[in-house]
Amino acid sequence: MSSIAAIYCPASINTVVNVRRCPRTSFEWKNASIYKNCTSEIRSCVRQTDFVYHCVINTYLNATVEVCASSTNILGNTCAEFNMEGARIQGHVDTVCTSCPFRYPSTDAYKFQSCYNLIKRVQLPTTAEKILSTLPSLQNTTLPSLQNTTLPSLQNTTFTMSPV
Repeated sequence: MSSIAAIYCPASINTVVNVRRCPRTSFEWKNASIYKNCTSEIRSCVRQTDFVYHCVINTYLNATVEVCASSTNILGNTCAEFNMEGARIQGHVDTVCTSCPFRYPSTDAYKFQSCYNLIKRVQLPTTAEKILSTLPSLQNTTLPSLQNTTLPSLQNTTFTMSPV
């Protein structure tokens, strides 16, 4: 199951920022909320007081994100996620959260740290690794030998220079 009353709000997408970790306590959550300052964001889909700070997993389970979005109830012992396509906070249908209650407000996500532990951070390749991965493999490739190869002689060759 996922959440009830999740509001589609494209303005949320502009507030998404990947973060290394989410707050672990209500004190950290409040400080992060003040810093993010969601009530100052321009939005037309929800009332100013309903556009609030969240720090949740993403749909792909490869990042934690801070986002300003409408709060909603998460149902079914699932972790709260931000869905970019739906532009909303909702329950992540592929997660099972044994520490989560059946129903909780999305702004309480920090209380369920086991959800953040589901993240499989992907190490992005360096530019050099990206370039090398596009080249054909040279493994087990033999190059022709240049041993016993004679090059044409440049002796008695005339070079001319033309004006530029």
